[in-house]
Amino acid sequence: MLVNRPLEIPEIQFRKLIAYWSIPTVKAMCAINSENRKKQQWRHKMGPINFARVRVDLCEKKENKEEPNQAEIFVATRNGLKGKTLDIETQAVIDKLDDLQEAGETPTNAFQKVFGKENPGRVRCFGRTVTKASLKKNKEIDEIKKQSEEKVTALKTELDDHKQRLQGLEDIVKLMLQQTSPGMNVDEALSLLRSKQSSANSAQNPNFIPWHSPPSIHIPNHD
Repeated sequence: MLVNRPLEIPEIQFRKLIAYWSIPTVKAMCAINSENRKKQQWRHKMGPINFARVRVDLCEKKENKEEPNQAEIFVATRNGLKGKTLDIETQAVIDKLDDLQEAGETPTNAFQKVFGKENPGRVRCFGRTVTKASLKKNKEIDEIKKQSEEKVTALKTELDDHKQRLQGLEDIVKLMLQQTSPGMNVDEALSLLRSKQSSANSAQNPNFIPWHSPPSIHIPNHD
C-alpha cells in the first residue's frame, strides 16, 4: 500500500490511514458499505456536483421558476454532464417514468409507482441531508416569505395612492387660492398649513411621521 501511495498524500499521514484501515471494526464497516454499494441501482452521474445545484439549474431554466419534481431530478442526474450512453436498467426506468406521465399520471405519482413510497429518513433526489420534516419546514418558511412580500407590496401600493391623493388635494387648494387670492404666495401658505397639520398630528400621535411634498422654488412677486 505504501508503494502505491498517492503522491499528494504525505507518507506519515498515509501510514496512519493504513493503521486505521487495519482496525477490525473499521474492516467490518467497510465490508458492509461495500455490499450496500453493490445493491445500489441507477447511480447518478453528477460526480462532485450536489443535487441542490442541479435543482437550482433546472429551476432557472423554467419560465415560471418553479421547483423541479423528483422525476425531473432523477432524469437530469442520471444523464450526467458528458452525455454518456445510459445503461439498460436506467434507461428502462426513465422510459417508464415518461410512459406513466404521458398516460396522465402526475410526476409525483409516476415517481412513486416506479420507486415506491419514501422510506423514513432522507428523501430521494433531494440530497443526503434533506428529510420529509425539513422539506415541510422549508415549504412553511417559503409560504411565510411569500405572504410577507405580498403584504409589503400592498402597503407600498397603498402608500403611493395616499401620496397621489394628497398631491391632488394640494393641487386643488393651490388652484382655489390662486383664483381667490391672486397676490398670495401659495407655496408658503401650503407649507404653513402642512406644518400646523403635522404639529396637530404629532400631538395626537407621537409615532406620526409627516409626509412632505417636494420643495418648491419661490419667485418673488415684485408687483
